[in-house]
Amino acid sequence: MSAPASASDLQSALSAAAPHADVAGAIVAVSGPRASVHVATHGYLNITSLAPVRPDSLFEIGSLTKVLVASIALQLVEEGLLDLDRPVRERVPDFRVADAGATASITLRQLLSHSSGIDGDFFQDTGDGPLALEAYAHACAELDQLHAPGAGVSYCNAGYAIIGWLIERACMRPFGEVFDTRIAALLGDHSLRIERRGEQRSNRADGHSMDDGRLVPIARHLPPYAHAPAGARTSSSLHDVVRLARLHLSSDPRLLPTSQLRAMQSVQALPPPGDWECAARGLGWELFGPPERLLPGHDGATPGQAAMLRLVPDRGIVIAAAATGPGARTLFSALLRRLLPDEAGLFQSPPAAVPNISLAPLLGRYACRARFIDIDQDAGGLVLRSGPHHDPSGMIKPASGRLWALDRGLALRRDGSASAPQPVVFSEFDGNGLAQAVHVGQRMHRRLRT
Repeated sequence: MSAPASASDLQSALSAAAPHADVAGAIVAVSGPRASVHVATHGYLNITSLAPVRPDSLFEIGSLTKVLVASIALQLVEEGLLDLDRPVRERVPDFRVADAGATASITLRQLLSHSSGIDGDFFQDTGDGPLALEAYAHACAELDQLHAPGAGVSYCNAGYAIIGWLIERACMRPFGEVFDTRIAALLGDHSLRIERRGEQRSNRADGHSMDDGRLVPIARHLPPYAHAPAGARTSSSLHDVVRLARLHLSSDPRLLPTSQLRAMQSVQALPPPGDWECAARGLGWELFGPPERLLPGHDGATPGQAAMLRLVPDRGIVIAAAATGPGARTLFSALLRRLLPDEAGLFQSPPAAVPNISLAPLLGRYACRARFIDIDQDAGGLVLRSGPHHDPSGMIKPASGRLWALDRGLALRRDGSASAPQPVVFSEFDGNGLAQAVHVGQRMHRRLRT
C-alpha cells in the first residue's frame, strides 16, 4: 500500500498493527494527492470508561505544535515584525541567557532549528497570567550554553517558549490569542486549541501507562502555560492536523510564500552522525531519511500520549497519528511500514549492531541542566541510568536501560518499556579519545569532571 485508497484500507492497516503495540487508543489520518482525508480509529479514549476513539476525537499533539509556532513566527518575519537572522536582542533588548556572547548573537533561525545551544529543559512555572511567557523568558537569563549558537543541535523547549514571547512582543497581544486567530484564519472552524487551566474538553483522550503489566489511565496534569509554545497544552483532532499540514504541501499563500515554506523544509542544522531518529533540522520541521531524500515531519509526546506527523511533498501525502500508552511509537513505525513501504527513511530503525566497539571512552557521568546520564559497564554490558540533575519541578524521573553498540553510537532500550529503541550518540572526542558529550532524546549532555 503506497497510500490508502479508501478509509477501509486505512482501518485495515491500523487494525492489523494496533494489537501488537501497548496502546489504549489510537487514531490515524491520511491525505493523498487528491487532498481528501481518511481517518481510522482503534480502542478507547480511556480504558476504564471504555469511551471509544471516534474520528473527531481529540488527542494531545505535543511538539507537533512547534511546526505551527514556527509558521506563525515566519509570518511575522514576512510582515517585518521579526527578523530571522538578526540577533534577537536587537528587537527585544531584555532577551538574555547566562552567556553574554550567546545573548548578543542568538537568532530566531537558531531558536527555530534547535541550534541556539541554550540548555533548554527548563521547567519553571510562571503561572497562567498574562505575563507568564515574559516571566519565563526573563528567567531564562540563568540558562547556560551546551554549545555555541549555531555550532550544534540540542533539542530546546525553552527556545520555543522564547519564540512564543517574541510573538507576543511583536503582536502586542497574548501568545494564545495570536495562535488562535492565525490558525482560524487558515482553517476556519477547527478543533486545535491550547488548553486553559480548568478547561474540560469532551471527546478527549487520556494518557495511559503500564502498571503491573496492564494499561491504566494516568491523572491529567496541565503543564505551566509558559510551555505552551513548545507543545505542552495543545489538543486537536487529527483531521485538523492534516488540514494544516496540507497547507505546507500546497504552497498556500495564506500561510507563507513558497520560499519560506521551502526554507522550513530544508536543512538548517545537523545533529551528530548516528541519530537515526532525526537526520536534520529545518525551521520547525524535523527532517527524516537519507540525505538524498529528506522528508519533513515531527513527533510529539506528553505524559502517556504521543503523536506523529509525516509529509511526502512530491507525492502529496500527509500521515498523522496519535496514540495513548507506551507502545505508541512502535505503532507509528508499524503504520509507516504498512502505508509507505517504499519510503524506508521514515521508519526510524536502528542500524545493525557492530561488535568490538571500544567502551571505555564512553563511560562516565554526563549532564544537562535538568538531567544526568550515567554510562556504566557491568557483566551484561553497557547500562544507562538517568535521573534529575537540577530539576525542582520533579518532571524528570529516574530511568535505566541496556545499550548495544551500533555503527556510529549506541542504541538504548529502556527497562520495563515496550517503546522502540532510542539512539544514544557520543560526540566531541578529546585528544585522549574520551567522549565529551552524549546525545539522548536529541538533547546534548556534557561530561562532568570528577
